Amino acid sequence: MVSWLKYNRLEFRRTKGFCTPMGPNFKRASYYRCQLAGNDFVIGLPQNNPQYKGSSINYRRIKYNHNYLPDQLFREYENPDQNWRYQLIMNRSWAFMGPWFSGVKAEVNMGLCVLEPVGINENASFFHPRAFEAGVANFLNSSAHAYDKIPLSSKPRWTAPVNWQVLGHLTVPMVKFDELPPSYEKTAPERCFVFPLGDHCLGLVSFDIDKYYNGSAEKEAHLIDDKPMDELIDNIINSIQLTLSPEAQAQYDRVMAECPDMRVTEDFPPLDWSDKPEYMGD
Repeated sequence: MVSWLKYNRLEFRRTKGFCTPMGPNFKRASYYRCQLAGNDFVIGLPQNNPQYKGSSINYRRIKYNHNYLPDQLFREYENPDQNWRYQLIMNRSWAFMGPWFSGVKAEVNMGLCVLEPVGINENASFFHPRAFEAGVANFLNSSAHAYDKIPLSSKPRWTAPVNWQVLGHLTVPMVKFDELPPSYEKTAPERCFVFPLGDHCLGLVSFDIDKYYNGSAEKEAHLIDDKPMDELIDNIINSIQLTLSPEAQAQYDRVMAECPDMRVTEDFPPLDWSDKPEYMGD
């Protein structure tokens, strides 16, 4: 009762100084199961709780035990070069409230997608660490962020991948990295987690963290504590369970037989997007 009273959506005042907002309690998360390209996938998620309650009707929900197959994928038209197809499986949002009637201070938005390149290389497998790294780089190079420029400048607006980290709690490789806009912008940074689902298929769990403050990003963004949002993201990712299908397991075993060292590189610098033309959209 005290927590609900202290942290709620009502905003009657502005916070001054450092603020640690409160979001959903992951201990109350529900677990959802589906098939991603034939692989058994489980993820723990708190109840959807966006900043604006009415927006919940636009959210896509996981179909329990549904098999999301690559041949159901459709073109990602927001990709400038249209080299990748995707299917959005589900998305959710969670608001983080400031203390004592200071309103919503942040929001974490999440999406789960299946990705597949349009031009498939039959001689490569995303289970191979070098092909996996190349696939991640190719997807980033094809993204709208790669073509986004700072206004009145030819300099790239986004930087990625940043804070590259290899995670080891799945049987397949998973990497974590950030996509960052300029520090002076209020644009939300994105955090991505990518893992292979088959020779030619990737899974992507992405988050963006919106912070709500009144002044400039450089002066006030750091006044909202990142820790509660980071903890929610980490709890969601750590809850993921992936069991490969017999077909995908055979693909993985074949790669392991040819490549005993399955380690993904620990150091992946940001990609150079300086030569990309600006994409103005359709």
